[in-house]
Amino acid sequence: MSDRHLEPPVLAPPADFADRVADAWVEERRPRRARRWLGWVSAAAVLVAAVLALQPEAAPEPARPLSATLRVDGDRMAMVELLATTEAVPRRPVRVAFLVDTSESMRGRKLRNVKAAVVEASQLLAPGDRVSVVGFDSHVDVVLRDHEVAKIRGAVKTAVEGLGPRGTTCLECGLAAVYALPVDAVVVVSDGEVTVGPNTATALAERPTQAARRGVRTSTVGLGRAYDASVLQAITNAGLGAYAFAHNSDLVAKLLSAEVRRLAQSAAEAVRVGDTAVGRVARGEHRRVLLPVPAGDRMAVTVRYRDTAGRAHTLELTARVDPDRPNAEVAREVAYRKTVEAIDQALQQFATGQTASALQTLELNEVPGDAAQWLEQLAGEFRTRLQQDEPDTDWIETQKRAWEGRRFERVHGQIGYENNINGGAGVFKANELE
Repeated sequence: MSDRHLEPPVLAPPADFADRVADAWVEERRPRRARRWLGWVSAAAVLVAAVLALQPEAAPEPARPLSATLRVDGDRMAMVELLATTEAVPRRPVRVAFLVDTSESMRGRKLRNVKAAVVEASQLLAPGDRVSVVGFDSHVDVVLRDHEVAKIRGAVKTAVEGLGPRGTTCLECGLAAVYALPVDAVVVVSDGEVTVGPNTATALAERPTQAARRGVRTSTVGLGRAYDASVLQAITNAGLGAYAFAHNSDLVAKLLSAEVRRLAQSAAEAVRVGDTAVGRVARGEHRRVLLPVPAGDRMAVTVRYRDTAGRAHTLELTARVDPDRPNAEVAREVAYRKTVEAIDQALQQFATGQTASALQTLELNEVPGDAAQWLEQLAGEFRTRLQQDEPDTDWIETQKRAWEGRRFERVHGQIGYENNINGGAGVFKANELE
């Protein structure tokens, strides 16, 4: 056996060994990096999804509070129909003032009922709303000034108890005092004619007109048969409000509550159709505004309003003008207005002893049934009464008051708003009148 030491063979690496090792390392690292990047991306996606899940959902686009449609009846007349949303809309607090006639003629049951009606109506206001109460006769008493109803509910009742009958009637004094208060709406209740200060419809409409330019709505309630309807209607017309006739003071609570509820449910404010001021529109309310058709083959009308959050909106309406293209809806509305004028004329003729002329006026102004069913019914009642040998003058006068309320509502396009609870014919008895 040889003692020679055997050396292990020397294995030389291939010449490209280093390159192979480097390539192998890279190949191994590549999927690792890819997996690592994928993990990072997945983690980031989970994080983003979690953050997005915590974000509140985008609020749906709120319903437009007011929509408008322009209809053109040939080249004769156009009509803009306004329809307010029926959905509840957020609103700013409303400030309401009750202006109550406290002259001597209101003594007793009338004033008691009116004071109770003010308390009842104020309870319909929401937290944050504010109320004022002003009494007027030959003087003015501001018994409650800009009171937040939610703070002390009994304050309204306590305040109205301070109203007592005295003196004569200075409506101008009351209007001046109430418009000096911070108000969004005024409701006037009166039972008599103005005996102190300005007493014409034109003069007494000046302050409501100025207030309407500031966005103040003025409504009126006439109580009994002694008040001057032309004055209250002029005030309401200028104040872009509602006019109602209460033949009995028991109805005042219902009328005041209807008006306050309407204010609390406003959908749009400061509404204007072209140059025509409309004022506030309540939720679900339907208004119609008649306009002349201009020359040309196209008509454009701009409707502007504020929503109850105070944001301004504009609607641009256009329609084709074609003399040979009638519109039944517009024609029907025109027929309403013509019938209104006919009944007005007939009542005036009757008041001056022209009974035969009154009957003739009514007979010559028939309107198709679906166009003015309640107008036809009232006209028919007038015909029946006027044909009697001795017409019931008390009945005629009472119905005239009720008609004036309905007339105002219809002429001013307040469709679907029953602010005249007792409108219609043949519903009053002599012993119900105040």
